[in-house]
Amino acid sequence: MALVSVPFTLGDQYIVGAVAMNGAGGNATLALNATNVKQAMAFCPPYDVTPDVVGFEIAAVTTAQDVRVQIYSLDQITGDPTTAVGSAGTLASASVTAGWHEVSGLNAALTAGQPYALVFDWPGTVGDITLRVYSAAGGTRPNVRSTWGQAYTTAWQAKSTGTFPCFYLETAAGVAIPVWGTAAFRSWTSASLAAAGTTEIALRFKAPFRGECVGCFAYHGNAAGDWRIKTKLYSDAGTLLSDGYAVDEDQSAENGFSAGYLFLSTPITVEIDSWYKLSLQQTQGSGNEAVFHMLYDAAKHLDGDPMGGQNFHYQEYSSGAWQAAVATQRPAIFPVFRSIDTAAGGGGLAHIIGG
Repeated sequence: MALVSVPFTLGDQYIVGAVAMNGAGGNATLALNATNVKQAMAFCPPYDVTPDVVGFEIAAVTTAQDVRVQIYSLDQITGDPTTAVGSAGTLASASVTAGWHEVSGLNAALTAGQPYALVFDWPGTVGDITLRVYSAAGGTRPNVRSTWGQAYTTAWQAKSTGTFPCFYLETAAGVAIPVWGTAAFRSWTSASLAAAGTTEIALRFKAPFRGECVGCFAYHGNAAGDWRIKTKLYSDAGTLLSDGYAVDEDQSAENGFSAGYLFLSTPITVEIDSWYKLSLQQTQGSGNEAVFHMLYDAAKHLDGDPMGGQNFHYQEYSSGAWQAAVATQRPAIFPVFRSIDTAAGGGGLAHIIGG
């Protein structure tokens, strides 16, 4: 087989970018706090599937009552939720607390590529809670179809197109369903790189194909200062395969966050289903560079995010050794491939793969 150019951008790096450029993840909420109020979270399944379980996060609780959730199809003209699909699930009031929750019994048969929405409301007595979502700032928007949060009082209100949902879907058999337009991680945080270069933050990953890796696209930042940063590629055993070109950075991006490409000095062909580490390292600077990463409530929730599932984990080099990879975290580091292995063809330009 030959290495051929990647003909399109793969992955979900723009969704993560929308969160990164707005600071700490999960920084927005939808209020469910009055009679007739509903909240909707839109999404789009990539294949025909029947979700039965939904996981979602309650950000805060003022008054706990039963919460109902059901999937609705959307009107083709207005985009508003119109027709219920499957059955409703209920989170009993005794379980309505701040944190991540799962509700079963949806049994909603969905069609690939069609937009739907999760609709939350009160089936009986009205309570007062807020639901966790994510928002984008500075004009950055999730690059997905029909992604928004929307409120209903006497009618569906204007869509918040800078907001995208935080939830997780799985089948009755417990199989995670990655859907476009969702963020199944619980929160967003950062880890610092030591200015002396003694710490590295890495994406431990394996690709579902053989391909030529030329570097990464990453989200990082610093509240103050300027620094130099580079990427490095290692085997899973920790052998350095290719060092990177150091890039000068300034704290100039919105909220102190930067997003950009970092390239290896020598492109490396990674083998299918083999583990590698793609790291960021600060080589000099007046402040510690921060690398952003996502925290998941459970390892299975990575499989419900459209970003590579269990093939992508957080790993850190510190105290002179590689620490254990963390299965419930993923750094915002995305491998960049310029070619993948297929039956015919030649080389091409670099493209991103995010999972």
